[in-house]
Amino acid sequence: MGLILWKREMAVFRKNAPGIVLPGIMLPLIILIAVGKIMGKSITLMAETDYFTFAASGILVITMMTMCTFVTGFDHLTDFKQIKNFEELLAAPFRVRDIVLGKAMGTATKALTGGAVLFAVSLLLGAEYHFSLLGAVVGIVSLFLAGMFFCMFSIVCAVVAPNHDAFSGMLNLVVMPLMFFSETFFQRAILGGYAWLLHISPLYYMVNIFRDCALGAVSWKTFLFLLVVLFLDVIMLALATAVFKKNLID
Repeated sequence: MGLILWKREMAVFRKNAPGIVLPGIMLPLIILIAVGKIMGKSITLMAETDYFTFAASGILVITMMTMCTFVTGFDHLTDFKQIKNFEELLAAPFRVRDIVLGKAMGTATKALTGGAVLFAVSLLLGAEYHFSLLGAVVGIVSLFLAGMFFCMFSIVCAVVAPNHDAFSGMLNLVVMPLMFFSETFFQRAILGGYAWLLHISPLYYMVNIFRDCALGAVSWKTFLFLLVVLFLDVIMLALATAVFKKNLID
């Protein structure tokens, strides 16, 4: 059932792909150029890579986050609170879990398109990736799981938010700080004794998985972090399903 909804999401996406992808990559693109390319010239890493490649690999994950929250998240608010097209889906019949999964998979696929565009731009700007075949597969899977996680998070916010302003505020409260607690722009050694804070950020695990893949450094830690992200997706699916049932059906 979730796959049917994914196909429905893709059919709608094909009609307006540029209108979804271009706004979705603008913020990550600005960050990529301003922080990664311009400011990065004056930053030295304690790692075997240049700063631009280091930052670009993390910004690609941020692209998934922003596209699955700020860009497509308002669609969930409109669908669930105003149009209420979920009522038609439930009459089809689809289970609530199918609706959440279908939305999450569809949104993550849209975000992957934006990520692919930003990936190409980063290559043109000089990023030096070292993907192996395994790394490429694991990297794409990790981006997809990251997109699903943030989509389901935005569904939770859309369901509980009373209006657009509250929805936007909830996203800003959580999503924006994650950018700086994810090892996207700096190495954890800078935080010193506060490095443990990174482990409470879902984005930290997502960024490190994709960076390991991009730098050709896939290890047991990469797969351990992948399991963490998969576990977080399962938890968020259960939460989104429960919140959906409680606030829109019961």
